[in-house]
Amino acid sequence: YAKVLADSPGESSAVAGLERLFDQEQTRPLAARVLEELYRSVDDARSLCEVLEVKAGLSTKEDRLETLQEIARLRESLGQRPLAFTALLRCFRDDSSQAEIRDELERLAA
Repeated sequence: YAKVLADSPGESSAVAGLERLFDQEQTRPLAARVLEELYRSVDDARSLCEVLEVKAGLSTKEDRLETLQEIARLRESLGQRPLAFTALLRCFRDDSSQAEIRDELERLAA
């Protein structure tokens, strides 16, 4: 699917196939990597958030914090402030020492 999408970005049958793979536990991480690139290229923030959730679950602490902060920004841009707050709360649980995360939590809570 990745090769098809590289040759024909947005090919609907390849996207559908990857999304089916994403729905399966065993193939989700691999499909997520390809879908992340695709969803970024077509500016599909809602779908990108789902893929980034998988990425966050597989990442190191440092990468997870960065990914969760991106999810929070995307969720807020979609008008999903409670989900943005939840993503930042997960960051805070991982590292409560970062003032930037605390500031963003306070801003979203207001």
